[in-house]
Amino acid sequence: MLGKSLFATRRRLLDAFDAVLALAKETDVSPIWAEDPQELRERLERPLLFTVCGEINAGKSALINAIQGSYLCRVNDLPETDMPTLHVHGTVRRDSEQAGKWRECQWPEESLRQLHWLDLPGVEALGKSALQTWQPWLEGTDVLLVVFPFRNPWGAATWDFVARLPETLRSSMAFVVQQCDEAVAADLPVLLEHMRELAVKRIGVAPPVFLVSARQAFEAKTQARSAHLLAASGVPVLEAWLEERIHHCPERTRALESLRRASLGLLHQVDEQLDGAKRSIHRDVRFLEGLEREIDALLHRTVRQQIQGLGAIGEEFSQQSHGIARLLQSRLGIFRSLWRMMRGENTAQRLELLLQERLTDSVKEAAARDASALIDECAAHWRTVVQRIDEQTGVSAAAWAEIESRLQQARQQLVERMGRAASLSIGQLRVRGVLGGALRQRNEGLSMWMMLFLVAVIGAGICGGLFLPWLPLLLSGLALFFWICLSVFAVRSAREMVFDYRDRLLRSGEVFFAALRGDYEEGLRLFFREYAQGLQSVRVSLVQRENALQPYLQRWNELFLKIKAIEQEMSF
Repeated sequence: MLGKSLFATRRRLLDAFDAVLALAKETDVSPIWAEDPQELRERLERPLLFTVCGEINAGKSALINAIQGSYLCRVNDLPETDMPTLHVHGTVRRDSEQAGKWRECQWPEESLRQLHWLDLPGVEALGKSALQTWQPWLEGTDVLLVVFPFRNPWGAATWDFVARLPETLRSSMAFVVQQCDEAVAADLPVLLEHMRELAVKRIGVAPPVFLVSARQAFEAKTQARSAHLLAASGVPVLEAWLEERIHHCPERTRALESLRRASLGLLHQVDEQLDGAKRSIHRDVRFLEGLEREIDALLHRTVRQQIQGLGAIGEEFSQQSHGIARLLQSRLGIFRSLWRMMRGENTAQRLELLLQERLTDSVKEAAARDASALIDECAAHWRTVVQRIDEQTGVSAAAWAEIESRLQQARQQLVERMGRAASLSIGQLRVRGVLGGALRQRNEGLSMWMMLFLVAVIGAGICGGLFLPWLPLLLSGLALFFWICLSVFAVRSAREMVFDYRDRLLRSGEVFFAALRGDYEEGLRLFFREYAQGLQSVRVSLVQRENALQPYLQRWNELFLKIKAIEQEMSF
C-alpha cells in the first residue's frame, strides 16, 4: 500500500491531537491556536488524489490496476474510459454517474480510504478543451501521471495537453511509458533520452520518466508470480517515486508539521495549567504547614503559661499540708494517743489518704478549669483559621462543633490523667512511712512511761492494802511523777512530730509539682493534637487534589513522548 507509513504517522498524530484536546478539556484549558485545527485536520484527512491521463489505449487503466494490485479499471483494446472516473472507498461495490459528467466507482478496499485514483479519458477525445474541462480535477491532484504508449510516445495530443498544463503541476508530474515489455531492451535507453529531450523542448523541464509494463506488474501481484517479474516490469521504481512524492507532498508536510506544533503548543498550555495547579497545591500545603506550626506555637505558649499556673496547685499543696499538720496535732493528744495504742495506730494511713483525696480533687479541679479556658481560646483561634482556610484553599474546614466534641473528650482525659498523676505523686512522697516510724517511736516512749506509771500505782495500792507505813504515799508520789513525765513527753514529741511532718510535707511540694509537670505537659500535647485534627479534612482534601492531578501528569508525559516520537518519524 502506497504511503502506508505516512498514513500511519498521520493517524497517530491525529489520535495524539485528539488526546491532547481531551486532556485540555478535562483540565479546563482554553486552547489558543495559531492555525485553525479543524482546517488542518481536514487537510490531513483528505485522501490523496492520483490522476492518470494520456491518449486512448495508452494503458492508463492498466497502470492503475498494476499499482493498486487489484482490478479497478476495465481494460480492453477498445476505449473503456468514456468520462473521468474516480475510484474511491465504499462499504459495497457501486458505480454511479454524477450529473453525467464523471463517474464514481466505490470499492471496499482499505487502501482507497487514503488514496483515490482518477482515470481520465483519452486527451485526444476532447482535444484542446480537455484542459479546461478537467481543470477542477487537475487543481486538486497530488500526483499527475501522463501515460504514453511505447509504440507512439510522441503523440501530438498528449504533448499539446502537457504543454498547456500550469507550471504548478510540473513538480508533481511524471511521464510513464507503458507496454515496455514489448520493446527491445536496447531501445529503452534511447527512448528514455528521447522523452527527456522532448520534454525540455516542449515544457522547459524534464519530469521523471518511467518505463513500465503494467501487464507484467499486475500478473506478478495478482498471480503470485516471481519477484523478478515484478522488478522487470519497472513498476516498483515508479512506486518508489510515488512513495517519495507522498512523503514529501508540501501541503501535507506543512499540515502535519502545523498539527504537530499545534499539539505541542496545546500540550504546553496544559503543562502550564498543571504546573499552576501543582503550585497552588504546594502553596496550600505550605499554608497548612504554617497553620500546624501556629498550633504548635500555641501549644508551647500554653504550656509555659499553664506550668506557671501550676503555682496555684503549689499553694493548695501548702494549705493542705498545714491543714493535715493541724489534724495530726489534734490526733496526738495524750488520751487519744493512749486510746489508739490500745486499739491500733492508723494515723499515718488516714492522713495520707486524706491528703491524697484533697490534693487529687484540687488538681482535677485545676486541670478542668484550665482545659475549659483552652477550649474557649481554641474556639476563638479556630474562627480565624476557618476564614483563612476558605480564603486560601477554598476548602471547607471542619465545623467547630465537631472539634469541640473531641476537645471535651480530651478535657476529660486530661482531668483523669492529672487525677491519677496526683494520686501516684502523693504515694511517691513516702510521708506515711516516715510518719508511721515517728509514731511507733512515740508510742514506745508513751508505753514506757505508762508502764512505769501503772507499776507505781499498783505498788501504791498493794502497800496500802498491807498497811505499810509511808510506802503508799511514796509510790503515789512516784506515780504522779511518772504521769507528769508521760504528759511532758507526749506534748513535746507531738510538737516535734507535727513540726517535722509539716516541714517534710512543705519540702515535698517541689517533688509533687515536678511529678505533675510531665503528665500535665503530655496531657496538653494530647489536647492540642486533638485540636490539630481539625485540619485533617483540609489535609485530606489537598491529598485528594494532588492524587487527582497525577493521572493528568502521567497522560501529559505519555502524550509528550508520543508526539516527540512522531516528530522523529516525520524527520526521516
